[in-house]
Amino acid sequence: MIAWRCQPLCLRVDNGPEFIAHVLQEWCTEQQIELRHIEKGSPSQNGYVERFNRTFREDLLDPNIFMTAGQAQIKANDWMWTYNNFRPHESLNGLPPTIFMLKYGKLHPHPAGQTEFPTFQHDNNNKN
Repeated sequence: MIAWRCQPLCLRVDNGPEFIAHVLQEWCTEQQIELRHIEKGSPSQNGYVERFNRTFREDLLDPNIFMTAGQAQIKANDWMWTYNNFRPHESLNGLPPTIFMLKYGKLHPHPAGQTEFPTFQHDNNNKN
């Protein structure tokens, strides 16, 4: 991600003082990326994640019953592909991410009508 989108100055993470992801802390120190913890009981400081969690719950978890973890993973993979490529996002002025990135020169169209989108690959479901 850093090679594609540049290195962030900081990462905002949940789990303030009880944060236990020491590997992430070490990596951020090596990369000179500041870790900022949201205050306990302040989910509004992590609004993007809270919004994503609600969308994921309403679009995928609430309307489905999964009999196995494998079923849940397949549905989640399909949902993620649609969310990351085709679903309009309010934060992108109602455009899907691929269209937004094409519009602003971050992606380049290919002759077959496909785009180079460095995201989760849809065919991962077939690799199990």
